[in-house]
Formats: sequence, C-alpha cells, structure tokens
Amino acid sequence: DAVFSDNCSGAILTYVLSGARSGTGTGQVSGQTFPEGTTQVAFTTTDVSTNTAACVFEVRVNSCVTIAGKLIWEGDRLGAMTGVGQAIVNLTGHDTDTYTTGTLGTYSLKAETGNNFVVTPVKNRPMPDAINGMNPTDVSRIKKHAQNVQLITDLYKLIAADVTEDNKVTTLDADRVQRAVLGNPVDRAWFAAHTWRFVPKSYVLVAPTFPNIPTFVETITVVGSASGQDFIGMKLGDVNNTANPANTPGNVPNLVWKVQDQELAQGLDYSIDFQAEGFTDLTGLQLGLQFDPTALQFLGVETLAGSPLQADNFGLYNLATGEIAVFLAMAESKTLPDGLAAGFRLKFKSLQHGIKLSELLQLNAAVLLAEAYDSDFTPGPITLVYESLSTASTDLETTKFSLLQNLPNPFSHKTVIGFHLPEACDVQMRIFDINGRMIEDRKAWFPGGYNEMLFQQDDQTSTGILYYELTSPFGVLSKRMVRVSGSSH
Repeated sequence: DAVFSDNCSGAILTYVLSGARSGTGTGQVSGQTFPEGTTQVAFTTTDVSTNTAACVFEVRVNSCVTIAGKLIWEGDRLGAMTGVGQAIVNLTGHDTDTYTTGTLGTYSLKAETGNNFVVTPVKNRPMPDAINGMNPTDVSRIKKHAQNVQLITDLYKLIAADVTEDNKVTTLDADRVQRAVLGNPVDRAWFAAHTWRFVPKSYVLVAPTFPNIPTFVETITVVGSASGQDFIGMKLGDVNNTANPANTPGNVPNLVWKVQDQELAQGLDYSIDFQAEGFTDLTGLQLGLQFDPTALQFLGVETLAGSPLQADNFGLYNLATGEIAVFLAMAESKTLPDGLAAGFRLKFKSLQHGIKLSELLQLNAAVLLAEAYDSDFTPGPITLVYESLSTASTDLETTKFSLLQNLPNPFSHKTVIGFHLPEACDVQMRIFDINGRMIEDRKAWFPGGYNEMLFQQDDQTSTGILYYELTSPFGVLSKRMVRVSGSSH
C-alpha cells in the first residue's frame, strides 16, 4: 500500500496507477472531499478478459490553520475601506507563511502545524512609490502641527507624519519629506526602507501629549484559525489623503509659468524669468524641469523680491542629467499678481548656436509631477508656456506643430522626444541611423498640446548620429540626435 498526504482538506486528488504486470491504467477520485484524518481509497481494475485486481491507498488529510484579514488604507478607513496592495504579510511562530496583497488588500495565511502565530504586514517600496502621495500640502500640514499652529487630530495621520520614526512630530519630519521630493538620495533611500506602517484595526489608539504620537503595536498574535485580522495602513509622509481617488475637487488651481522664448547664441549667458499666472490662494507647488546639459550649462538660481520661492526650494542634485526639481510648501496660502516677475529666475550659458530655448527646457513629470495646491489642498495642473518674441501671449488651444530636441542628447540607452500638436490626432515617430536604416517605428494617437515619447535602445542599436522623424496630418518634421556607448542616461 502507498500513503499519500494532502496538506489541506477539500483538495481534489488525482492518482495514476501503473506498473501492473498485465498492463497499465489510470484511476481518479473526482469531486470527492476528504475529511481530516485518514481515509482508505480502493481501486479495482478489470482487463478485457474480466480479470480483476485491487489496490488500496490511504489518504491522510492534516488539519490546517487559516488566518485571514485585510490591510485597509487609513485615508478611507471610514468609507469604502480601500485596500493596501503590494504589501507582504508574514506569518511567524509555530509555522511560517507569506502572502502578497492584491488591490483589495486582503490576505490569507496557512499553517500546517502548531496553533500560536504572529502576523506582521510590511510594505517598503522603491522610487517613485517611496514618495507617492507626498507633496507640499503634506509638508505644510506637518509644519503647522510641529509649530503648534494647527494640530493634526487624526491619530493615524499623526503616525504617518512621524516620517523619522522617532515617536514625535517635529519640523525635521517636514524637512525630510521636502528633501526626498526634491531628490535628495539619502532621504529617498530612507523612504524606500520606511514606506508604510500598519496598526491592528482592533488596537485602540490613545491621544498623546504634544508633540508625541500615539503608542501602538504593528503585529497581531493569533491562536488557531482566525478571520477578520485587519490592519490600518499609513503611507509615511502622506497626511492629506492625496492618493484618495474618491476626493472630489472643487475649484482646481491652474498655475501657468510664462517664459520668453529666444534663439540662443553659443557662449552667451541667459537669465530666464518664470512669470506666474494663476498663482491664486496657493499653499504649495511642485514641478520638475528638464534641460539639455549638452546645450545648456546651468549657472544658478536667483530668487526674486516678493517671491515665496527661495534657494532651498530647488533640488539641484541631478544637474548632470539636466534635472531641476522645485518644491514649495507654505504655512499660509499666498496670491501673486498675474504677470509679476516674482516667480524665479534660472541662469544658463548656451553651449550651442541657433537653437530655441523652448527646445531645450521643458517640464518633465519623470523628474517631478507638476502640480499646484490651493488653501484646501486641492491639486491642479501646472503648465509651462513659451511666449514668442513677436507676441505677448500664447494660446494653448492653437499650439503650433513642432518637434523638440530629444532629452538627454547625447544619450546611451534612454531618451525622451517631445512634440506639440495643434489638436488631437494620430502620429508616427520613426528613427533612422545615418545610413537610412529604420531602427524604430511607432504609431499612436495623442491629444492636442505637448506630448512626449520615451525611446529605449538596446546595445545592438547603432551609435553615432541618428535621425528622428515625426509625421502627422499637419506635416513632417525631423531632427537629429546622438547616441553614445556607455551606461544608461
């Protein structure tokens, strides 16, 4: 006799019998649920001559412990109880198991032996997930609490505000959020290792004394099978529920930075003024700028009288790749007169001749998503508009058909090609090497306005001069770029 063991009751078993002297055959136990304990299963086989043979199997089903629950996002814990996905739930104690949550946030752990266990959820995420949900409104709220101006009364959000995990909320927490969003690698590494915290839903938080946070535990001890072992999850640094899709915005802010476009001459220095329109009742903003470091040499930032933007609001950690991050969080909302040159000024030296500034400097969400936030912390878009030398304004609805220089250029593996469309349409982007051989052909539909495509080339693609061509109902435009060997840019 053979003995087969199954770890969990309720399984459907299929066994194959072979090796009989007179032939082979198969036998199945279908649709049968076996109880815990030992069950004997007998098979009888009959050949064409009506000879029979019997075989008996012993099926042993062990008892399983199942522990289940849900990870609930604190920002929606009183509403739809949105789940926390991509978290790892660990089981330790008499047995071990792990479970990675899906979008619903539910988990189910199984143990084959023992009856005493500890459940611990963990969610640490790399960039950009590590700073997801963190923006100027969070910094402003944390600062107001730390300065005892406007206290955070939600106890779960107090835990989320303690990003340094020193069990109190101070301005050091706000500073760490700001530096991480601006691109400081040390602070970003911290958030990658301290992204979420979890508190058992059944644990009663007690209001602490200022500036402390509530005491809490991050595990659940379970004896035997148990369901409903829920946790409340907090994204560190997010105290304003900015990731909540159920929030209904009111008057969405719409901030426009206007810049005078100009054709650059090699060797000359340029001061680029960013004039604000729509800077109304704002409590913060963030944006990422991308410039071509092969065509522009960054010389510095100049703050202007009347502007809330100061030197520490600019992240200049990745100038070698042409990245500038801007991050502003204020304790009180502010309004600037439209057109006032009280935003900020960037200084560059032109390294090339005859190229327009608008082809070399653009917003780039990959550096930092461009958003403005009003006094109610409602997010809204930020737009960069270039004014031509012959007009005082640019109509975003009638943007000219144009193809921008790729960024970065030269590049080794990755580059972004931007373009403007007067209206939504289908476009085709093709890349050729210097011999006219097409190495990439991409077609897609894009909305009117500014768009971009990311191209990633493998090591087989030619280095040297390449040409890219944009075809649309409005015409055909082309430019050249340079690919170099080496590490990815």
